[in-house]
Amino acid sequence: MDRTGIQSLYETSRDRKQKFANQHHHYSDFGVLLGYWFDERARAEAETEILLHKLSKNQLGFQKLDRYLITVSRPIQLTRNLDGFLHHGDIVRLKWTHGPEERHHFLAALPFSIGNDGTFDEPCLATATEDSRIAARTAFHVFRNDNKVPNHIPLTYGECIMICTTDGTGHRLLECEPKSFSTFARKSGHNEVKWVKDLSARSLWKVLYREKQDRRKTEGKFIPSNTDVVISHISTGQNLALERGTEMNTIMGKEKEVSGHIYDDRYKNEEIENIWQFESPLMKPEDYGGPIHLPRCETL
Repeated sequence: MDRTGIQSLYETSRDRKQKFANQHHHYSDFGVLLGYWFDERARAEAETEILLHKLSKNQLGFQKLDRYLITVSRPIQLTRNLDGFLHHGDIVRLKWTHGPEERHHFLAALPFSIGNDGTFDEPCLATATEDSRIAARTAFHVFRNDNKVPNHIPLTYGECIMICTTDGTGHRLLECEPKSFSTFARKSGHNEVKWVKDLSARSLWKVLYREKQDRRKTEGKFIPSNTDVVISHISTGQNLALERGTEMNTIMGKEKEVSGHIYDDRYKNEEIENIWQFESPLMKPEDYGGPIHLPRCETL
């Protein structure tokens, strides 16, 4: 009887150790375990079949990365307004343009993964990027939380609003979580700001006038676009803040952390970390085009 026949009846501890070593190093010692070569070949064929199946379903690592970058960088067109005010349902960008070097940062969504339908999966962080491209991760809808007000009326100071991502991304809402032992901004330690799927009281914000002493005078007035404002969270009372001293290494490059915190000076005025702008292009009169002249019907 050859060694293969003896091995099928009795397997020593040495053969068992050699078998485990062969499986770990992905090779077969023909002098010791000749009969296990077919098992390793079948395992290699099964792994190849699984690899080809994932390749056909776009589930490999490089395919997921390409789909992620294409989805979050999809170009979006901002809403062009006629009167210079912020309206219900407008697609805008939140821009931070202060600092000693006047560097622009834009509020962005950073999902950990992308769903099969292109939606942003949770958890989805809120960051600030220097990328000036108008993409799906940096363009957002602004809605009012009041169905009684007509949509053609602009948004006003002190009114409850919601900020959510655009169509195709799942309409993720900007939310500020109360600070706790397990929930806080990882870099700054302040209140965590993220994008969520479900609507709650933590997704409501209000826009305040920049100058604190003039807020009672401007409450109820229309919010102009491309103007410095303060975005305050209703539930926690904190302001949307860009953490200038933080830096996050993400798949989209180095970005800043966005949190909920009030930065004020000795006179209780908000500092530049809390100052934002709703960027929306204004359509000028020369962009309207000339009047339409219809031909007159002459009688025969």
